[in-house]
Amino acid sequence: MNDPSPQPILALDASTDRAVVAIVDPFTQDVRGRTLDARQRHAAELAPAIHGLLQSAGCRPRDVCGIAVGLGPGSFTGLRVALGLVKGLAFGIGCDVAGFSSLDLLAAAAHPEALSVQVVIEAQRDAVYAASLTRPTPHQPLARIGPDRVLNQTDWLASLQPGDYVLGPPLIRRRREWPWPEAVVLAEPERCLPTLDALAQIARVAWRTGSRLDILTAEPHYLRPSAAEQKAAARIPTA
Repeated sequence: MNDPSPQPILALDASTDRAVVAIVDPFTQDVRGRTLDARQRHAAELAPAIHGLLQSAGCRPRDVCGIAVGLGPGSFTGLRVALGLVKGLAFGIGCDVAGFSSLDLLAAAAHPEALSVQVVIEAQRDAVYAASLTRPTPHQPLARIGPDRVLNQTDWLASLQPGDYVLGPPLIRRRREWPWPEAVVLAEPERCLPTLDALAQIARVAWRTGSRLDILTAEPHYLRPSAAEQKAAARIPTA
């Protein structure tokens, strides 16, 4: 990545227990990155990781032509920290920012022969974030069926159909706990957290085809208020 042309993009996502950061060539398969665990999703860890990655790739911040960032849904803290860092970098560099769904990032790791893909992230309080994707034949790109959703966990499990390929962090934590319907296909654990290859793939697509964010007003896609926000709202008297 020492060749200044084409300029790379910085990509990151901190929506799950595994944060991923990468320097991505927007036109080739060249990618260099690192993963961080849940304890390293705070600004004190994530910012040095970004700068260290740029340095190891032989890049200065101003060498980056743009940034692609996961907007959620997922961890409130991780999403807030990641987008805050991206805004600061984008202001300093003077570059554009593209956003992508963190559920699409997870879906990118699905087995290439899976035709009906269901992606899930735990949302706490017996809820999940979910997305559905499909492709007509194996090895074709996945296409969305509707937007990201927040659903009751029981309702989401009941909606799964025979042959659905399911992946996401709960398949690591809850693989033996949740009452999975018969005949659904549970992804291998290594496909259930964000990977650098998946991040590079989604970042390239977002950069080439996605709309640019207004970094002054951009917010994570939380889909629901946090527990603290719900408690605060409950304390506000109604007229």
